Amino acid sequence: MRWIGGGLIFVAELGMLSALAWLGVALIGGALGWAAGIVAALAVALLWGTFLSPKARRPLAPAATLAARTLLLLAGAIAFLAAGSAALAIAQAAAVVVGTVLMAIWPVDHPGPTGAPTTLA
Repeated sequence: MRWIGGGLIFVAELGMLSALAWLGVALIGGALGWAAGIVAALAVALLWGTFLSPKARRPLAPAATLAARTLLLLAGAIAFLAAGSAALAIAQAAAVVVGTVLMAIWPVDHPGPTGAPTTLA
């Protein structure tokens, strides 16, 4: 049960990046739209890896990480809406909310029954 929240957040991350790429194509179109979408997704992925990922090089404080991560993931839902897919927007928002709640209840790095952290790293 402990890994479901983390898995949902990971799926939401992938959804956010694909929504950003799709938004560029949907709003601009053509080669310029593809370039804008890919650049937007790469920029967010770089920021995510630097500040928000579990193994970030420059991690933020826990509360700031939670707020920034949630806002960026929900921006993916808004990007899906702007690109014209309400169903994907709802799925994205649901993955963010449920994943965040589950991660708050059962954190992945919470010590298991033996007292050792349950991370694989």
